[in-house]
Amino acid sequence: MVADPSPNPNPNPTGEEGWKAPHPLLASISLDHGSTCSFSANGRNVLVAAAASRRLLAYTTTPKLALKKEFACAAHHPVPVCAALLAPNSKFIVTAGGGEDVSVRLWSLGGQLLASAPPSKQSMQHGASISADSGLIAVGCSSHPNPSRAVAPRHGQVPVYQVLYEAGAPKELQLALNIAGHTRGVRAVSFANDCVHIALASLDGEWSVVRTDVRFDLKQEAKEHARGRAPNGTPFEAVALSPFARRLVGATATTITIVDVDAAARGAASVLETIPSGHGGISSLCYAADGLRALSGGQDGRLRLWRVEDDATKAGTL
Repeated sequence: MVADPSPNPNPNPTGEEGWKAPHPLLASISLDHGSTCSFSANGRNVLVAAAASRRLLAYTTTPKLALKKEFACAAHHPVPVCAALLAPNSKFIVTAGGGEDVSVRLWSLGGQLLASAPPSKQSMQHGASISADSGLIAVGCSSHPNPSRAVAPRHGQVPVYQVLYEAGAPKELQLALNIAGHTRGVRAVSFANDCVHIALASLDGEWSVVRTDVRFDLKQEAKEHARGRAPNGTPFEAVALSPFARRLVGATATTITIVDVDAAARGAASVLETIPSGHGGISSLCYAADGLRALSGGQDGRLRLWRVEDDATKAGTL
């Protein structure tokens, strides 16, 4: 795993004559800030959810960063959303309410409300992920504890919704299954690009990878593939799963950890590397489609690109 350069990098790392430092694309949200953002599958568009106004802002990144569309969702989300995702098939947008707003909604690219998820039994939502085929949406949640139970309630729940299409257009959200197995809320979720595996990071200090390729119509439960404990039991605040679920990258406020999921599935030691992230607080984490890189964003206002080897003979090398 390799991070970006130090705070004072070599101004000309290539040594080539005429080299110019890259300039970031910048956009300002007047009297507001983004609560969450996401890229389109082709990387040409960015969706930003404004926190105060609860607007969705769609930017194009080529040839320059420019506002393309915007629409308000405050009537349906009374507090800032925890997730705003562009579907990989570019047919819809998903928003998940933050905090005690436990709604999940489907929007057209023009801002028309298409569907809402069935009423949730959860108490709080923390984040969401959509599968690469745009068929499933998973939401990390905390459930209401039940003090009347004699044993500790396993109230880390992840509802998984199926997107139903009609004539190729999304029309409805249907609850496919609930993933349980954690004793506290699930803070982050991440689908692998294989559309089968999904990673969960829980406030109980554990992570898990489960399979969602089950018969929803028979109400089959998701199958756990692997499970492990975060270093020192410090819960991951963000998690990202490699395309075929061989590696998991987890982030706390100050560290980045790479995990060998296959080793964890065998019951072997699975933590390959843990190093300081340099962020001083993590805000986002995602995996590249090539399975070799992960991108993190933090409260220091910087993005860091990490190389994550998916080859067992090279894994764990910084």
